[in-house]
Amino acid sequence: MDYYLLFIWGLVEPQLVGPFETPEKRDEEIKNWAPDHDCHGYFTLEVSKGSEIEVDCVSSDLFQ
Repeated sequence: MDYYLLFIWGLVEPQLVGPFETPEKRDEEIKNWAPDHDCHGYFTLEVSKGSEIEVDCVSSDLFQ
């Protein structure tokens, strides 16, 4: 498995961080991110080793 952190800046802008070798290394990295935990989102991902992952925002134009 590969272990990732999906960090959402201001609950709007996604950033994928990783892969990490172990969940423990990923969790240590989480502690280094923004100290204001209330206005950001943190999600852990566990995916098959070597899988390609892409994360992006959806434009508000899509909803018009």
